[in-house]
Amino acid sequence: DWSSDVCSSDLANSLIYAIDHFSQIIQCDPKNYKAYKGRGIAYCLIGEWKKCIDDINESYKFVGSTMETNTIRAYAYLATNQLSKAIIDLNLYLMNYPNDYDVIIEYARLQMKRGLYNDALS
Repeated sequence: DWSSDVCSSDLANSLIYAIDHFSQIIQCDPKNYKAYKGRGIAYCLIGEWKKCIDDINESYKFVGSTMETNTIRAYAYLATNQLSKAIIDLNLYLMNYPNDYDVIIEYARLQMKRGLYNDALS
C-alpha cells in the first residue's frame, strides 16, 4: 500500500545518503574502518552484495573481523551463493555467541542445503 511504499522509499533514500556519507569519509580517511563497515552494512541492506563483501573485507584489514560484520558478510555470501564462506562466517560468530538461535538455525539450514546433516545437528 501507499504508506509502506513511502517508508521503503524513505529507507532506500536514507541508505543511499549513508553510503554517500561513508564514501566521503573514506575519501578523506582511507583507513577509517568504521566507514567501510558502515558502508558495507548499508550496501547489504540495499542488496549490493559484492560491494558489501568488499567493504566488510576492507574493514577487516584494519581491525580484523567483528561479530556484527561476520553475520552481515555471511548474508551477503548467501545472496551470492557462496555457501562455504557464509558457513565460515556464521561459525566464527557462533564461537562467541553460541546461544544466538536465529544464527544457529541459519547455520543448520546451510549445512543441510550442502547435504551435511550431521554438521547441521552439531
